[in-house]
Amino acid sequence: MSDPADSIRALLDTLPPRAVVSSARAGRRLELARAWLAERDALAAVLVLGASRRAADDLVRLGLGGGARLGVLRSTPVQLATELAAPSLADRQHAPLAGLASQALVVRTVHAVLDEGSLVRFGEVARLPGFARALGETLSELRLGDVDPGSLAAIGDQGRDLQRLLERYGSELERWSVADLADVCLLYT
Repeated sequence: MSDPADSIRALLDTLPPRAVVSSARAGRRLELARAWLAERDALAAVLVLGASRRAADDLVRLGLGGGARLGVLRSTPVQLATELAAPSLADRQHAPLAGLASQALVVRTVHAVLDEGSLVRFGEVARLPGFARALGETLSELRLGDVDPGSLAAIGDQGRDLQRLLERYGSELERWSVADLADVCLLYT
């Protein structure tokens, strides 16, 4: 059985001219994307990236106008990056982390730091519903931005709390041998 990442890399290497469709109007984006798709040979491999898998599916369906096509790979940028990083993740014996598992790891992180009693600014709100979800988004953005946890201390109490949470989250990722989106992007690039 072939490796999906190898198939994707091969597809990317052989794709005809690439097109990035951009417009403020959704109708124009769809029109341009459909035109590009229609220009491709019906047997040519095509990679369609969309904001969601459903959006990519819809674009292909609309672009075909009821016709058929072989060799269409539909994905999101995150799914593509995860597939391309799969060999590196396997070498590190890590699994990609997403969805509910990602939220669970953030909850675990929050509870561990709360148990240590080291949250000053976020101590009271950390137990409220929604905190872990909001924190997960913040941690993801900090990690994607390659923010040094130590630099957060300059912000004050909330920065020191974020520093503790970010460091602990990184430790939890390693402890459970999982890779978040920042790790996936780092492994692929």
